[in-house]
Amino acid sequence: MMYRVIIIWLFFGSGLLFAHEDPRDVIDTLTHRLEHAEEADKAELYFKRAVEYKVSGQMQKAEGDLYKYVKLMPDDYAGWFELGSLEKGAKEKLTYLCKAAALSDTDERKAQSYYAVSECLYSIGKYERSLGFCELAIEFGGEKSLTPLLLKSHLLWRLGELEKRVGFLSDVKLLNKSVVLEREWIDAKIDAGQGGEVKVMIVKEMEESRFKSSWLIRAALCEVAGSDEAKGYAGMAIEEIDERLNLERPDVTLLMDLVRAYSVMGDGEKVEYYMKLAKAERYDPLAMAELEEEVKVVKGNFRKN
Repeated sequence: MMYRVIIIWLFFGSGLLFAHEDPRDVIDTLTHRLEHAEEADKAELYFKRAVEYKVSGQMQKAEGDLYKYVKLMPDDYAGWFELGSLEKGAKEKLTYLCKAAALSDTDERKAQSYYAVSECLYSIGKYERSLGFCELAIEFGGEKSLTPLLLKSHLLWRLGELEKRVGFLSDVKLLNKSVVLEREWIDAKIDAGQGGEVKVMIVKEMEESRFKSSWLIRAALCEVAGSDEAKGYAGMAIEEIDERLNLERPDVTLLMDLVRAYSVMGDGEKVEYYMKLAKAERYDPLAMAELEEEVKVVKGNFRKN
């Protein structure tokens, strides 16, 4: 989910068009140039070589060159941001990204760095602080960028601020007409126990959508937990998904929808089976976190709406 800085001069700074060359050849060229470079010219060469190491998958060497770069150019935003994007240790990563945020000199860079800090804080469970930086990212990036809006929605869910989440999404979806944001708002209404207020919209989507399973599951979640109506909708969703799902090359979204549907049905064994399959695929960690919380109700404690 993290933004990436595009630095044109990395490829054109010395007249070399590195973008179309083998990274290994470029690395050899840069290494040779570094061996004979004046001290004043080394910073740019270290940065360029770090980019090539990153492209070729040599992340440890890329970090090494970025460390050298920031020592020579301690006031450069790009060096700290890229170093933070590569660092695996949460404490060090947070330090580098906060340094980048402090050096941000444009709204775009502020939005990028604040969002990156928010993600880092989220990864270590600092949800309140993460929300604060996410809100800064939205402030400087506006409502056009969907990613920080969805992170804020998730953080409000994580913090149990369900009514506030609905209010936030109600406001921003007026400014950002994304279909994804509209569906996030519907889900937020259901999570806040306001499913009845969006049931008409859900039924309309069920009637008009080519694939209905996700809307059938939403309809199920609008009903009384464990009721025949809820199970009826979930059962129809399962039937449709079974017709589309290829377990040899599974769609992780369909697997997660099956987890949700079997959760409504109260079938813990199927929930565990499809959850395991879903986690073996590449998935959205925020969506998975919400799903894991949702299916905790399977063992006899149905979700209340």
